Amino acid sequence: MSLRTLEGFKFSTLKTPVHLLDPRTKFLIVIAVLVPALLFANIYVMIALLLSQLPLLLVGKVARRWALSLRAGVFLSALIFVVNLFTGSYLSAIALTLRFLVLLTSFSLFFMTTSPDDLGLALDRIGAVRWLSRRWLGYPNALSFTFTTAVRLVPTLRRQLWMLNGQGDWNWTRGIY
Repeated sequence: MSLRTLEGFKFSTLKTPVHLLDPRTKFLIVIAVLVPALLFANIYVMIALLLSQLPLLLVGKVARRWALSLRAGVFLSALIFVVNLFTGSYLSAIALTLRFLVLLTSFSLFFMTTSPDDLGLALDRIGAVRWLSRRWLGYPNALSFTFTTAVRLVPTLRRQLWMLNGQGDWNWTRGIY
């Protein structure tokens, strides 16, 4: 697997209508795709959900990077298809494979178009998140901090793997910048 496939989860600053949407709105779009994808196992529903996300990918100008993330998902999709082919019918195997692709597309679109900083600020503005964070973890911004840190971790790991894989400068690993 190439490290370029992780580009599908990296945010890039663009001035498109999709990028300018509030992170909570984009999260509601993800939920609107996620719920039917998990409730239904119909091939036609999965195809409709997958095709409904394509205009957002095109308007957001992230279709090429989405295709790179899809390359990584092809191996997992094939694995999901084969395993479900042995345990059920081929129609259910196709439906579950399409479900995986719908979820991969939805979350990839969300992370490609949402700044981690904007996401953290939007989470801080939600009163229920602050209350849960204060109640469970002891201070009000713990959940938004944890989520924002997790979103920032994937591009950082990709960059470090790139450096260690030989494309980067080995002096970085020895601490010589």
